[in-house]
Amino acid sequence: MWLHRAGLGNFEETFRENAISGDILPTLTNEVLRNDMKIAAYGHRAKILKAIRNVIGFGDDATMSFIAHRSLTSHSNLPTAETPIAHSIPPPLIDHPQCNHPTPTVIPLPELPEIPKVGRRKFFNTKVGKDIRLNPSFSHVMIQESRGSCVMCFSESTTGRRRELTTTRKCRTCQVHLCAKKFGGNSTSCFDAFHEMDTLEKRPRPAPRPRVTYILPNWDPATDSYESLKRAVQNRQKREQQS
Repeated sequence: MWLHRAGLGNFEETFRENAISGDILPTLTNEVLRNDMKIAAYGHRAKILKAIRNVIGFGDDATMSFIAHRSLTSHSNLPTAETPIAHSIPPPLIDHPQCNHPTPTVIPLPELPEIPKVGRRKFFNTKVGKDIRLNPSFSHVMIQESRGSCVMCFSESTTGRRRELTTTRKCRTCQVHLCAKKFGGNSTSCFDAFHEMDTLEKRPRPAPRPRVTYILPNWDPATDSYESLKRAVQNRQKREQQS
């Protein structure tokens, strides 16, 4: 049966109990399957309706004849002597016009001069660089790529801060990494400042938060330091072994 070919063989008994014949298939809807045939799962109803459209749309005469034969020979639909048996094939479904979804417009990158990989801030302070980063007609869109150093940030405290000065945000046209957040007293992000400032200057990052050292009361570094405690534990273990 066509239900088996569609992987829906467990619903064959449901179709048989509801006496679903070939001429009824085109009238089945999502509401009929849910309310009348008690098929609760939406995914099952969607698969059944798709299988019905495939069977009727491709004109599977053998399958439809088999369905009509099963429906006509069932006990509830046995014809009388006055009623001739007619194997009617249901009309094909009307093809609905396909919905034309708007395709997104992809703006190609403009023809730009080669941007150096070293000294980019110096390059974008030249006339050629300014024509690129200050041109509003170019698509200065923020994209996400692999992590790289921001060309605008610097910090006086460089110890352990190299990773803090990196970002995954990048300008699609200028091909430079720029921070998307505001830091310290800066009113704009590095991305906005890069495309607004006439002459690029480094922007200082705020100093890192100082480490807070909590000292317990009555703490004596001569006796309570890690090395002193470690030696005390070792001496205690030696005494236990000797005893």
